[in-house]
Amino acid sequence: MTPPTRTPPPAPRPAVLFAGVVGILAVGGLLLARFYSDPAFLPPDDFLQYWAAGRLNATGGNPYDADQLLPLQRSAHRPDDKPAVVMWNPPWALTLAMPFGLLPPRTAQLLWLALQVLAVVVCADRLWRIYGGDRSYRPWVCAAALAFFPVMYVIFAGQSGGWLLLGLTGLLLAATRGPLWLTVLAPLAAIKPHLFVPVWIVLALEAGRTRRGFALFAWGVGCGLVAIAVPAVVNPDVWAQYFAALNRPADAAHLPLSGWRSPLVGWWVRMAVAPEGFWVQAVPTVLAAVAVPVYWWVRRRNWDWAVELPRLVPVGLIAAPYGAWPYDQLVLLTPVAAGFAHLVRHGPRGRLIAAGLALAAVNAVALLIRDGEYFVWAPPAVLAWYAWATAAVRLGRSGRPDTELLLAEASR
Repeated sequence: MTPPTRTPPPAPRPAVLFAGVVGILAVGGLLLARFYSDPAFLPPDDFLQYWAAGRLNATGGNPYDADQLLPLQRSAHRPDDKPAVVMWNPPWALTLAMPFGLLPPRTAQLLWLALQVLAVVVCADRLWRIYGGDRSYRPWVCAAALAFFPVMYVIFAGQSGGWLLLGLTGLLLAATRGPLWLTVLAPLAAIKPHLFVPVWIVLALEAGRTRRGFALFAWGVGCGLVAIAVPAVVNPDVWAQYFAALNRPADAAHLPLSGWRSPLVGWWVRMAVAPEGFWVQAVPTVLAAVAVPVYWWVRRRNWDWAVELPRLVPVGLIAAPYGAWPYDQLVLLTPVAAGFAHLVRHGPRGRLIAAGLALAAVNAVALLIRDGEYFVWAPPAVLAWYAWATAAVRLGRSGRPDTELLLAEASR
């Protein structure tokens, strides 16, 4: 008996497709018109620090002078009752900021956010593939990445978490699958270098151990030098201006680094023992700088960036001396993608469901918090989640946990 043939699902009617496209374009057009006509709709907020600094550096001004930044930012709809928002990133970040600074502020903001949303989608897809995730899940992975709580803060604050994630993803791709030229993206992570101290330390240590480690380091340093040179060529005084801003006391137009309430262990310790001692916030960074080389030395013979980067990233956020704001925590997609890809491939279904529920709870709680300093729990929570999601049952022949072998194998 001949089995019945399956009737293929009917193809979408051209009229339905056309109506859908027209509807999307109409809604997009209305949102775009409101974006340009209403400054209160998706206000520029922190984006103005990058736009104004980039414009000042490109046009002969001082990108770190609050007195020059303030009128420029107010012309771009920064509220009159707020001080200037200073771009505390090192001068090499101006290589990224200057092209946006040459555009009108709303157009620059739109492009800044659109490119970062695209970067989140691309990075989520690439991370999923690096860790061997099922290809059929890729659309869902990209949608879930956009629902991750830091994305909302990047969009509404106009911050730079998407660039950080793109830099780390490029570094991981270059370190695992190559080609090495993808290391050109690594300086994007260095626009906030204090967040990734463990990563920079291991990059330097690996440069002395293997040829690929040296090549990776050389590419990164070379691209970094280019990023340093560009703003200095345009403005030879930029480094002196940066250090002058770091030493400027608080006034009506200027809030120094020490005045920000950061979501850091170091900040909470500082508030408890020495509120005026900004140096206290750097104590966890120093401890990490001592511990990471020891960790690397113990694991150096089996070092694999696919296994280790998801650990180093949250440790860097926990130990940072400044920042690690909710929008910076977008880089936690690295351990999240690695953990879920491993569970989909090798984990029991019950653990996969539990991991999804646990991360959904983290996301929900984070979306309810409004004060930045209370996000201090998120990086430790994601690190603990990753450790649990990839917990090994037994050791392989090499002495490495089976989970590590599977993660390393998936990345090749």
